[in-house]
Amino acid sequence: APDAPLTRHEPAAAGRRTAAPTYAVRAPQNRQWEGTREMGGGGSCYVLLRVEPPSGRTPRSVQVVDVGEWVSFRPAISYQTMDIDAAEQALAHNNFAGERTAARVAALRKGRGGTADEEGGVAA
Repeated sequence: APDAPLTRHEPAAAGRRTAAPTYAVRAPQNRQWEGTREMGGGGSCYVLLRVEPPSGRTPRSVQVVDVGEWVSFRPAISYQTMDIDAAEQALAHNNFAGERTAARVAALRKGRGGTADEEGGVAA
């Protein structure tokens, strides 16, 4: 959208994996996108192809324009996220080895030819 403001944010938060700045675009109807700068590796670069239609005696022409900085935009995340420490702590407090899970694992193991013992293991 031509009237959507573009803002640039320098990475100040600890824990960011990249030092590249991020970009934000807010368009009408409160639609938001976040962008990060992409870098070409190994000598590659981004280019824009511009095709000019034929005009009178001038044939159609193609221009290759080097793009100095390419920013990839995706819809902004609209939900709360956790950093790695908070996620590990949340996983440590959850018990994923419940009775239903143990029953499913035992049924799968029986289907492979083994028998499940009372501890949830497989007897060969």
